[in-house]
Amino acid sequence: MVKILGKSPERWWSKWKNSGQYFDEALKWIGDDPHTVSLFEELVDRKRLDAVHCEQLEELLTRMLRYEPDEKVTAEDVEKIESFHWGDSPMIS
Repeated sequence: MVKILGKSPERWWSKWKNSGQYFDEALKWIGDDPHTVSLFEELVDRKRLDAVHCEQLEELLTRMLRYEPDEKVTAEDVEKIESFHWGDSPMIS
């Protein structure tokens, strides 16, 4: 989650005693998990999404996936975001 959403609110981060095993102070991944490819890289590599749609999906998910509920984008807000109007172009091929 940290790799996608960034650092959690301090009230949670400070309670995670093992965070230093996985992230340095700059929040760079230092863990030994071999699965470090992002979802978006995986979708592009497998030709499931083209690069433009991948960027749009990443933007949408970044706005939707937030630690604090009041920071999340609403469905109504998403409808207003012009970059998510793909018209006849299918997002997933």
